[in-house]
Amino acid sequence: MIWGTNLFEEHCGVTLFKRSNRGVQLTPAGHALYEDGKKIIALSNQALARAQ
Repeated sequence: MIWGTNLFEEHCGVTLFKRSNRGVQLTPAGHALYEDGKKIIALSNQALARAQ
């Protein structure tokens, strides 16, 4: 399934971006998800490397 940003935010029940006519910025929730996501990806890559 392909998620659009608004649909993902709606599904999670959090606002990830502050949107304005000048662009977008991460909200505190968006920043937390981004930082944790980077850690999850790194751990996943490490696990895959060990498995190989």
